[in-house]
Amino acid sequence: MGGSGEEWLAGVFLEWSLFEGGITRAQVGKARARFREVEWGDKAVQDQVQVDLRQAVADIRTALASIRSSKRLVEAQDEAYQAIVEFYKRGKATYIEVLTAETDVTQAKAAYVQAVGDYQSASARLDRVTGKRYAISER
Repeated sequence: MGGSGEEWLAGVFLEWSLFEGGITRAQVGKARARFREVEWGDKAVQDQVQVDLRQAVADIRTALASIRSSKRLVEAQDEAYQAIVEFYKRGKATYIEVLTAETDVTQAKAAYVQAVGDYQSASARLDRVTGKRYAISER
């Protein structure tokens, strides 16, 4: 209730808790620990993706080498089988030798099929690691 002129009032408010018992420092420490935990979790995921990627690429390389060698083995076994059949026709080989050669061709073909399957499996793992999505088409 003053006179006829304008009056101003200014002040400062300060709150300072004397008895919080270090709770703020504990909360800051907890937040820092949680941040480091998230940081290390991200690093662990990145490292695991790197390991998975290297393994998938190595598996593909191994499968491709296996495909090449088993294909050559099929060709060699097939050629040996044809030779044994010709010998058999001329009476210079037994039926057991023909069956053995046929078994060797079949085993070589099975190894080739296994190598192709290993390649497909490794390729699918690589697609999974790299995040590639593909649609399975109906045949």
